[in-house]
Amino acid sequence: MEKDEPVKAKEAADRLSEMKEHFGKIYVPDDDQQAKADYGKEQLTLVPRQIIHDICAIRMYGNQKYPDGGPDNWKKVKKERYRDAAYRHFLAYLDDPQGKDKESGFPHLWHLACNIAFLCEFEDGAVVDDNELHYPVCLYSDEEEDGIHCSECKYAHVDNFVRRSNDR
Repeated sequence: MEKDEPVKAKEAADRLSEMKEHFGKIYVPDDDQQAKADYGKEQLTLVPRQIIHDICAIRMYGNQKYPDGGPDNWKKVKKERYRDAAYRHFLAYLDDPQGKDKESGFPHLWHLACNIAFLCEFEDGAVVDDNELHYPVCLYSDEEEDGIHCSECKYAHVDNFVRRSNDR
């Protein structure tokens, strides 16, 4: 077992607890937890698999098109540009649900899914655009005074928003 696995398990359990609180009860089978302790863990098999393949195709295309910066080069792009791209692909999809992007040859819907995935990463705080304030506030924040640095997430809390701390 890797050193970080207990931390990752706790983070997943905490996130699932937050989801339960927000969405209500999440179904967990009543099978034998003695044989496999998976109570409270995310049931990722509920996610449709096709979208993973579609996003992967766009990511592989993007990595080939923009090889500089490696596979995480998408994190260097401002969030607003992904919003614009998602909107363009969404409108193109609405105009022609079977339509394909002229440059890549892939369906607009796949590009839309990839842009939405990027935006989800930004909104979750996994990727930070240092030029923007991000909402929501860190879940670990005590929301004491404005400008307090959170010891858990290393963000500075400013007026109910968070900004990545440059000094951590």
